[in-house]
Amino acid sequence: MPACIPLVDLGLPEGGADRAVYRFDPAAHAKNEWTKLTGTAYSHTHACAFVVSGKLYVAGGKTEPPSKRQRGLVPSGDVEVYNEENNQWCSVPQPHMPPNNYGAVEIEGRIYFILGSFAYDS
Repeated sequence: MPACIPLVDLGLPEGGADRAVYRFDPAAHAKNEWTKLTGTAYSHTHACAFVVSGKLYVAGGKTEPPSKRQRGLVPSGDVEVYNEENNQWCSVPQPHMPPNNYGAVEIEGRIYFILGSFAYDS
């Protein structure tokens, strides 16, 4: 898998969430093209994307509400991993993490999630 595989948050004209994911391969920079991958299982916006052990993950952000009666976007607790071999996304259960606008960082093969939308200085 290429070293740089960012998620592009296109958003929707109505301000909704999207399942679209694009890959940019810096090794093929002469083409200067983005390749569309299979969409995630759940819609995301304001999600974080990160690579651990060569696998692309997408987590958190906001998503479409489960009920059509709700308006606006709701916090998402979804974490997904992309399987490049079969071109599919799989859900990664995170039972102890609330839906949130996650931030994430990988340190020595471990994923650390940062919860919340605001930075605080103590």
